[in-house]
Amino acid sequence: MAIPVKAAEPTTRPAEALAKLSEPARGIVSGQADVAALDALVAAGRVMDAVRFTAMILPRRERVWWAAQCVRSVPAAIADPKAIAVLEAVEKWAAGPKDELRRSAFTLAEAADIGTPAGCVGAAVFFSEGSIGPTHVAEIPPPPHAAPSVAANAALLAAVIAEPEKAAEKHAAFVELGRAVAAGTNRWVEAKPAASAPATAARPGAPAPPRPPTTTAPRPGYSPPRRY
Repeated sequence: MAIPVKAAEPTTRPAEALAKLSEPARGIVSGQADVAALDALVAAGRVMDAVRFTAMILPRRERVWWAAQCVRSVPAAIADPKAIAVLEAVEKWAAGPKDELRRSAFTLAEAADIGTPAGCVGAAVFFSEGSIGPTHVAEIPPPPHAAPSVAANAALLAAVIAEPEKAAEKHAAFVELGRAVAAGTNRWVEAKPAASAPATAARPGAPAPPRPPTTTAPRPGYSPPRRY
């Protein structure tokens, strides 16, 4: 299945991110289109490089969603409630990117430890857009390689946090998860704008209208990642 690339967010291959690939992998991807290069990496058994390349070619929202789902698929990576808090914040940002959500996700990532898989996902959100400096100073754009590099680290760390002997199997599964995210079969639900207040207020003393029942429906097209 091909990984579609949004016209508004063309993929780039920063030299710093490419440097994270092994030398044979750099030779494989050179001169090839994104999808062909990814397929060639997998065919060559370079699944760790394929994980890094997946993070490189996914658009920013898809990238962090993918990294979050990779981490969620490994129970040992989400045993700490702080890790869950980071992933929930990341997924909220993916559904409706706002600067306050981006900064909140990074604060939670620091609390969970940036060196953990979930912490890396929170850092990937922070480096995805906006400024990496305080809000009261001039904008400091993030390095172009930072977000894909840290997102890939999240997946790579998740693969070895438990049963490292199965890391290659998990790497391959994470690449396939990236294809599903790109294809839209594993995707967030877009955040809805806040509802406007009703034009007329209820009459004083009038009973409040009944609330509709609360239900939790699965995300359209969502397929949960395989758990390890």
